Amino acid sequence: MSLYLLFNGMMNELSEFQVRLGIKGFMADQVLEGSSQPVDLSKHPSGIVPILQNIVSTVNLDCKLDLKAIALQARNAEYNPKRFAAVIMRIREPKTTALIFASGKMVCTGAKSEQQSKLAARKYARIIQKLGFPAKFKDFKIQNIVGSCDVKFPIRLEGLAYSHGAFSSYEPELFPGLIYRMKQPKIVLLIFVSGKIVLTGAKVRDETYTAFENIYPVLTEFRKNQQCVVYANTHCLMCLFQQHNSQQFRSGNPKPPQNKTNQNRTLVSYVNNRAQPLNQYPNPPPPCTTCGKPHRGICRFTRGLCFRCGQTGHLVKDCPQPDTRANIGGNSGKTTAGGRVFALTAHDAAKTPGANFCKIKFL
Repeated sequence: MSLYLLFNGMMNELSEFQVRLGIKGFMADQVLEGSSQPVDLSKHPSGIVPILQNIVSTVNLDCKLDLKAIALQARNAEYNPKRFAAVIMRIREPKTTALIFASGKMVCTGAKSEQQSKLAARKYARIIQKLGFPAKFKDFKIQNIVGSCDVKFPIRLEGLAYSHGAFSSYEPELFPGLIYRMKQPKIVLLIFVSGKIVLTGAKVRDETYTAFENIYPVLTEFRKNQQCVVYANTHCLMCLFQQHNSQQFRSGNPKPPQNKTNQNRTLVSYVNNRAQPLNQYPNPPPPCTTCGKPHRGICRFTRGLCFRCGQTGHLVKDCPQPDTRANIGGNSGKTTAGGRVFALTAHDAAKTPGANFCKIKFL
């Protein structure tokens, strides 16, 4: 009887759990990646919530401070008046840093939320009070909120800068990101080609969220399409090059690692000199047992044949056939100009006005 009641109780709890799970199933589908909190789509239509990275706040302690005494008595404090005219103090919980000035003003930075920033500022004020200063906690204000997010797709920054030139500044030689200055709300956004976004300048958390929702449709408009460039309606150039390298690696002749610039040059030269489909490329020839050079067929070195035409009676330097490899570097159709020699006779020099003459005697 007791086992029956226990079984019924377990089944009732299981059914209740299933009902709760079904009710919360829709909210569970909208959970933000990397976060345990569901996303409110009415407030965040894009489904992305910027994460707060840093909050800068200020507070007035309303008293004059002796910075040298604070640095000598307090722990986790440093003071170097030659470098910066403030005491730099740090605490572990919440993990923040404070700049304490002699006028009684204090700047708190490093907090991840508004509550943490206010709590940290109160802790710093309490430390100053314990050191014997009549510190108060007045005029607490959040000055800047920094957030970041990732839209998960690359962005065409050149097109965005051209279309929104009145609000954006893009100088890739100086800074890799695009600086977008939004008017309402007054937020500055750093937009990177990878899709990473940094939002700064907000005083309230909702301003950061509103700014991102305003810029998200614009970013979607300038989304970079990652499509392959088709060569001869067959394959992508980069796919062909990567497949060619992988075949060389499997054949036992891997290439050394190259940087991006050399890889692009190799890709261009490979496409320009590509004379047959990739699947018909033979494996690298094995080294010859006689001369040690990798080649196929008979060894021309042992038989005394010309390395260019394969005939006997002359070497490659005396071969009558032209060297077809001379045009590989891109000089096809161009002849090499020879050196020029200019001769000046005594008669021509005498006719030249303003010419100076001298006699040189060779021993």
